[in-house]
Formats: sequence, C-alpha cells, structure tokens
Amino acid sequence: MANTTYTPNVPERLNKKVEKIDGLIKSFAKTCKPLEPSLFILVDSRTDALYCECHIRADTLVTQGTIDVPLDPDEQAEYRANRELVEDHTAYERMREDADSGRSFSNLVIESESPWKMNHV
Repeated sequence: MANTTYTPNVPERLNKKVEKIDGLIKSFAKTCKPLEPSLFILVDSRTDALYCECHIRADTLVTQGTIDVPLDPDEQAEYRANRELVEDHTAYERMREDADSGRSFSNLVIESESPWKMNHV
C-alpha cells in the first residue's frame, strides 16, 4: 500500500535502532507495497534483530527478490544454503501442483540491505 505506516513493538532500549532504519522501512513499504496498511516492527529478543511480518504479492517478490545472499555475510560471505530450485524434485512438483490448485504459501524469511532489495532465504 502506498500509505503504509509502521508501529515499533520493541523494548524502549531499541527505539533508537528503529529510528535509524526509518528510511529503510519506508522504502520497503513503497517498493514492496505490503498488503497490510500498518506494519509492526518486532524484535528477536535473542539477537535484537528487528523484523516485521507482512504479505507481499508474488509478482512483487519475483521482481524485487534474489536468492543470492549469504546467511552470514561477515563470517561466511560465500556460504549459501538450500537456495537452488530443484524443479524435478517431488517436493517441488507437489508445491507447483498445489499452487496451480490455488494453495497460498507464506513464511518466507526476507533479509534486507540498504538500498532496499529483498534477499530471501
């Protein structure tokens, strides 16, 4: 949505961290047009990583996403895990059949870098 807003749902000690990524959040909303009119910025309490959960149209994900991103760019920049599509695998074939039958899929993990580009795992 063009007018997506966001609400931090983080401990007070992380409010400045949210402020630092304000531009990234707004750029994400403008580029990816999440279906939710308001995003909640959440925190992984173990790592203090900020994230949100939202729905994005598949046509946007396809044009804005990449699978070529390291899991740990600082320590293992070359490492990629389970990133390739194996189109002749039975699990992939089943997912494709399910999608053709109208099944929806969710729970992709998306990481972002600045400037905005979705990197999904």
